[in-house]
Amino acid sequence: MSKVKAFTILEMLVNLTIMSIIMGLIYFAYASFVKQVLNYQHSIDEQNELTSSYVQLKLDFYNSDRIIKGYQRFTILSYDNKQVVYDITDRYLVRKQLHMRDTLPLQSLKIISDFNVYTKEDLVTKIEVNTDLFEEPVKFVVTKDYAPNLKLKL
Repeated sequence: MSKVKAFTILEMLVNLTIMSIIMGLIYFAYASFVKQVLNYQHSIDEQNELTSSYVQLKLDFYNSDRIIKGYQRFTILSYDNKQVVYDITDRYLVRKQLHMRDTLPLQSLKIISDFNVYTKEDLVTKIEVNTDLFEEPVKFVVTKDYAPNLKLKL
């Protein structure tokens, strides 16, 4: 009788165990990499949302004719008679224009305004927004200088 060369059951079990350990390590490394990529993507999205909200608020102020302060809101009236309303809640600054709504999470908001005796409107001159980015406090300021004819009733 001739001997057939083959693996024993013990050699197969050892091989299977080693391969299982290697596959587990590869899966753990892959899962960690995917988690880091998702966290990075989330942080980039959070930064982009804050930046776009800030740029939009700055553009609204720049393109405005008047910014009228109201109770828990301010309304931006542009030169082309378009209107943007910002509602202030305890946690968000909500931008409304036509059928669109954008939100900006808030920690605090300070609005500085001057009452115009000629137009009888409380005109916003400065807004200070405090919010969080990557769980760190961020503050940005937007200002508005009005035309002299609006201030002097020319």
